[in-house]
Parts: sequence; C-alpha cells; structure tokens
Amino acid sequence: MQPYKAWLFSDVIEKNKRVFKIPVYQRNYDWTNIQCEKLFQDIMKANQRDHKHFMGTIVYIVGLDGSTLNEVLIIDGQQRLTTTYILLKALFDASKGISVRIEEEIKEVMFNRNCDEKYKVKLKPIKSDNNQLLLLLKNKFDDMDRNSNIYKNYVTFKKLIADTLASGLELRDILDGIKKLEVVEIVLD
Repeated sequence: MQPYKAWLFSDVIEKNKRVFKIPVYQRNYDWTNIQCEKLFQDIMKANQRDHKHFMGTIVYIVGLDGSTLNEVLIIDGQQRLTTTYILLKALFDASKGISVRIEEEIKEVMFNRNCDEKYKVKLKPIKSDNNQLLLLLKNKFDDMDRNSNIYKNYVTFKKLIADTLASGLELRDILDGIKKLEVVEIVLD
C-alpha cells in the first residue's frame, strides 16, 4: 500500500491512458445537489484563499488491460471522482464559445488521447450510471433519465457556474479552484 497526497485534477484524473472503473459491487452514484453545492463552495473558497482543499481519499488497484491502458479499479472515492467528472463536463460546456483555452484544458483531462474510441472516456461507472454518463458526454440530454443523479448534478453545476459568472468571477476562477482539490491517493498492491 502506497498512500500519498495528490492533486485530484493534475495527479489523478489528468494522466493519459488511464481508465477509472467502478466495480459492479459498488453502490450507484448517489451524491445529491446538497453535496455538490457544498463541494462547489469549497472549490470557490479554495480559489479565493489560494489554498488547497482536502477532498478525501481515492483508493484503487492498478491493473493493465491488453491495450496498454492502466485500468484503475476504484475501491473508495468513486462518489468524489464521479462528481468531479460531472463538474468538469459542466465547466467544459460553459467554456464553449467563451474560452477555447479552458475548453481544451478540460478536454485533455477528461478524455484519453491516442487510443481506441472505447477507451476515450476515463471514467467507467457501474452500468446504469455509465449509460447516463455517456449520454451526458455525448450531449444527449433529452435521452437522459431526469431522475438520475448524474443528470441532476450536471444541472446543479451548470446553475452554480452560471451564478458564479453572473457574480463577476470567471471560468478560470472555477478551474483554478478545482485544481486546488487535494486527495490522499492509496494504491493497493
């Protein structure tokens, strides 16, 4: 076991050729708008104070798939990881037509490069959540289950982002806050 502090954005999610798989025995994604709003507030405070924000632990086992991609089997932290991924998608969508630079930066983090199409998306939740996440990432909002927490939290983050921009802050402020999320990364042998 190797525990160490890591930045969620740059040390955990950003790595290319990595797929985070949520095992079937894990619970569904169940964070609500209350947890998402709290996380967003923490992100904005971290940016405002130029301070890191400890988000918890990410525990996983690393495997290797035949395509040289690292398959990371998430043991603990799937709710935090999924929520961050949904937030990044909402921020990515908000940056369209406003900041190509932020749009490209988020795209580089959310998706694997130079690999087979089926490995582009870095997060693979359990089946029902994965279906909703793929619809979200393909902008097929009308096909999404309105009762899905993935859909509901995406809508929550879109509103929080819009409110933040309306208050005079910028997309960069939100992204910089996300970059201040710190986790303890534990890799099991």
